[in-house]
Amino acid sequence: MQIGIKDINGMQKKNPLFNNRSIKKEEDLKLDKLQNLTNESNIIEPSCGELKIDTFRDEDNLYIVCQIPSVKKNEIKIILNSDVLTIEGIMKFPLYKDSLTAITQECFWGEFRRRIVLPEDVDTSKLIAEFFDGILALTIPIIEKAKMKVIEIS
Repeated sequence: MQIGIKDINGMQKKNPLFNNRSIKKEEDLKLDKLQNLTNESNIIEPSCGELKIDTFRDEDNLYIVCQIPSVKKNEIKIILNSDVLTIEGIMKFPLYKDSLTAITQECFWGEFRRRIVLPEDVDTSKLIAEFFDGILALTIPIIEKAKMKVIEIS
């Protein structure tokens, strides 16, 4: 699809000099960056589950929160590679019977991995990770941007 200008009748006119296919969305750029940093063509391996996360931000911090049931804190790996944060581990199935037949199976059990490309304005050296009641909460301070300063000429 090409970007153009609407004519007087509201019809879209194509601009042959501008093709929006050449412009990548921000998500695509982040995905490209993630693939280059991790040297993987498939971000999530077929045998891995992906954690669902919530991210929040205020003036001071970026917060990442996720539920990881049936896992102890020493069984969770948090890896930081440049600006890519990886959370991985294994959610163990609580029943160990071979003779079980699933009637419904909505919960994920097994190996999980989640990679998150962090924004550039966070200080990963001060990342705080907390784990309580099956909830992993990460707090990453936001770097204060330089304030505008007027310089007088002497």
